Amino acid sequence: MNWALAGIIGVLGFAGCGKANEETCYTVKGTVVSKVNKRPIEGMRVRLGHSGYCGQGPFPMYGPPPTHFNSYVLTNAMGKFTVTDCFNDKDCSIVGDGQTLFVLVEDINSEENRLFQSEFVPVDMRGRKTATVTVELTEIGKG
Repeated sequence: MNWALAGIIGVLGFAGCGKANEETCYTVKGTVVSKVNKRPIEGMRVRLGHSGYCGQGPFPMYGPPPTHFNSYVLTNAMGKFTVTDCFNDKDCSIVGDGQTLFVLVEDINSEENRLFQSEFVPVDMRGRKTATVTVELTEIGKG
């Protein structure tokens, strides 16, 4: 009798036991511009990631922990970008009391652009799957 019950449970699964790892996709759109003249910057790498912080409440007082970046795109001639990534609950991408993802913008082609300082931007995704940001980069030299 026990083997029959085990077989049925094995075939049907434990539908009510625990929550499956569900993926949630987020999109961040925006523009990367020079902080000095507000002109768009082409060719910047824009990465989207999560902190991996699984704690409750705000980040510790020393700031967010290191971030895990999965997806990236390059800005177009108008400095525009759209980057999307999907995370599951094991990623702990939904952190503490807010739903914070992070955008990292990097100048990876400083021969064509002036050399810009990388910018790390927290993006509050609370209650939404898409956010729009403007990232202003500081020029730190000539490429």
